[in-house]
Amino acid sequence: MLNITEQVRQAINSDHEFCHLIKIEFASGPVLLTDAVYDVDFDGETYLGNGVLLGLDAIKTKSEINIGEIKIAFTLVEQSLLVTLLGSTQVNRLVTIHRAYLNGAQVIPDPVTLWSGLITGFNGKDGKSPSAAIRVASEWADYKKAAGRRTTTASQQRFFPDDLGFEFAPVSGKEYKWGSD
Repeated sequence: MLNITEQVRQAINSDHEFCHLIKIEFASGPVLLTDAVYDVDFDGETYLGNGVLLGLDAIKTKSEINIGEIKIAFTLVEQSLLVTLLGSTQVNRLVTIHRAYLNGAQVIPDPVTLWSGLITGFNGKDGKSPSAAIRVASEWADYKKAAGRRTTTASQQRFFPDDLGFEFAPVSGKEYKWGSD
């Protein structure tokens, strides 16, 4: 259920414009974009309306828990975004999408949070109009993934590089007979 303030409720019922505010928490720092034709200030941050954001998939809400995925498309005419995407691993970085209702160029307080999820991958297209798209899945995307650590040397050495505590774990499940038959 969405928590909507009275001011936003009035804006929805009247003829106010809206825009999307997208915050992507890349490894190098947050990127703030909007689909408005001008920059939008919200929560002490400026979301850039520089035309880099080409669009995003329609966001569908359901009453049950669902593992949805959306794509957010960008133009790569601005090379800094390409450098950010290729510079380091961006998978599992947080993306938040708000719908902000506007009164002129001002955001009506408390935009509606439409989506919050994690980057699952990206792809790019080169040519006359270079572009890229990131795939973002809801936080439930890893719901069925086995959590925790495994009893393998590799899993142990991710946290303790010199530890060989699980070196003989593969043979520990064998049945050994003690005594005489």
